This record gives sequence, structure tokens and C-alpha cells, in this order.
Amino acid sequence: MERSLPSCPTNRFGISRTLDDRSFRIRTLLRILGQKRLAKALERKPKQRVYLIVDTTNLRRFGTHIEGVFKFKDNSTNGYIYGQRVVVLIAVVGKTIIPLGSRLFIRKEDAPEVGTTYQSQIDLAQELIEEVPPFPGHPVTVLADAFFFCKQLVNRVRDLGYVFISRAKGNQKVSGPGVGRPCAVSKKMKKAYDEKQARPVIVTVRHRQRSFLVAHRVHKFRGMGKINTVYSKEKKPGTRKSIALVSTDLNLSPKEIIEMTGKRWAIELFFRSCKQDLGMGHYQGRHWEGVDQHLQLVLVAHLLLSLAGDESPQASGKSDTGATLSGLEPLRTGKAHLRMALVSDLFGRTRTRKGAESAILERVEMIMGT
Repeated sequence: MERSLPSCPTNRFGISRTLDDRSFRIRTLLRILGQKRLAKALERKPKQRVYLIVDTTNLRRFGTHIEGVFKFKDNSTNGYIYGQRVVVLIAVVGKTIIPLGSRLFIRKEDAPEVGTTYQSQIDLAQELIEEVPPFPGHPVTVLADAFFFCKQLVNRVRDLGYVFISRAKGNQKVSGPGVGRPCAVSKKMKKAYDEKQARPVIVTVRHRQRSFLVAHRVHKFRGMGKINTVYSKEKKPGTRKSIALVSTDLNLSPKEIIEMTGKRWAIELFFRSCKQDLGMGHYQGRHWEGVDQHLQLVLVAHLLLSLAGDESPQASGKSDTGATLSGLEPLRTGKAHLRMALVSDLFGRTRTRKGAESAILERVEMIMGT
């Protein structure tokens, strides 16, 4: 995998020169740095499973002259948001999150205004997944929400040799097992629970053991062929309604599918860290290209800060118990590590106020060329 990647600078001076080169897009830099870090992580873990998680996040925006802004349904609040939508792909290896790319979604009617070609959110997700090189010897699972469970993306992921795991919408039509007319997933699920066909399964999700009532089926979805389907509902009072989890791997057990689906929590941590610590939604520019480049720089910053946090002395003695992947803590550790490195580089062995002032003045004169 390392040999298949194009050359890319890894020191700060080389990266600075690359950013100054207008012909080299920041999007390309993010892709190369992310893939190199992923290749390095897999070198130490033979046959480690790689999770590629694709999802969307919403950036609230106010103003009538900002390109790419529209009113859309927000599933998290069940209301409407005026802003922008971003499609993001990350890789998860063990407890490490590695951003691989992002795309700003533009509506079809707005694409000519910003000078770009219209691509649906499904097209953008497919493009991001196709940019990731193969992983010889490492099984790959693509995790997504119900919006991305469609024949275009499912069949493309199959062609790449990956496993696709997602949720099915309640109104999707399925047939099987056995003969009969196709009917909605919600009706099949209701029948399974009404006839008490579900069985209890204990699953470990996010370091906790939880009990679920599950019913296992193999359904045929239109345009997607046979799909491993698991109807799942947490076995405790007051829980939300049951859901249908789907996988293209027919050999996975219900327990494995539920546990793998729980890995999607990583991208929620990723969005939280990008918005709280890295200013993902704080860009105030009006133009689409500026917003897109800002998003790529935020992902580059996440990549470099989490790497600095992994290599810092504080991270070496930290316990893995209850670790939250690369959430806020590794980024803040990385920031502290870089701050100490900057202070050490700037002041050297200086311990007095006067010495620190002299070091700052000397560095300013060097930068200004005076």
C-alpha cells in the first residue's frame, strides 16, 4: 500500500511549500497524509480490520449571500436547518480515527452558480470510498447510516471487495425468505416481534454489555440481491423502537453485525472534536471554494494533532480502559505537546523574563528579515 501512494512531504517546511503551490490542492494533501498514516497503522497490526465510516454533518449558516447554503431536514433534531451539508469519510483502526476526505454538498440548482459539477451525496460518498487504496490482507467494512443504503453504493462497495453494513429504511420493499409478495421492512419487523420470533443476544457496544432482542433473516432487496438482515431492539423498558440492520456479508452473525454497527460512534466523536476544538463550522467566508478548503484544513489539523497526541509523553502512559478513540482528549494532548515543543524551540534553555523577551525579539527580527 505504501508504494502505491504518491510522494508527499512530511516535514513542516515541505508541507508549507506544498500549500503555497496553487496547483496542489489541499484536498490532495489530506488524502495522501491520511492514507500514509493509515498504512503506518496497519503495518503494526497484521490482518487488522479497517472500518471506513461515511456520514454527513450539518454546518449552520446565516446570510443570504453565502454560496451553497440551503434549508434542509436535520435528522438529529427532526427539524429544519439553514446551512451547509458535508459528506465525510474516516478510517478507524483499533482506537485510532484517521480522516481521509470530505466533500461539500451543493444542490443541483446551485452548482452552476459556484462553478462546479453537481454530485449527489451518494456520488460524493462513492468518490471518497473509491479514492482509498486497497488493503492487502486486511478486511474492510464500510459503515453508513440508512440514507446511504441504496443499490448504487451497496453494489459499488461489493465490487471493491468490501463488506457494507448499514440500516434499512422501514419503507424499503423486501422479499424472502420463502415465496410471497414483496412487502415493507417495517411490516416484516413487526411480524417478527408480534410472533415472538426474536431471541435475546448479549452484545458489547462501546465497552458496555447490553442485551438485545434480535430476529435474523436473509431478505432480497430490489437491485441489491440477498442481504443479511437483523431486526434489533434493546431489551429494557423505555428504549426506542426496533431497527433493521443490514450487511452484504451473509456469514456474519447478529451479534457481530450489532457490534460492528456500534463502531459508527467514532464519527460522532470525530465531528464533535472538529466542531468544538478545531472550528469546523466557524468559517465566515461566503464563497464555496473557501468553505471547501477550510473543511480540508480542519481535517488536516485533526490528523496532525491526533498524531502529535499519540506521540506525546502523556499519551504513552495512558490506559486504554474506556478510551474514546480519537475524541477530544488526544487532540488536546496534541495541542499541549506542540505548545511545549514551540516554547522549547523558541526559548531554548532560557529561564528568565529578560531572556524570553530577547528570544522573542530575535525570532521576530529573523522572520521580518530585519
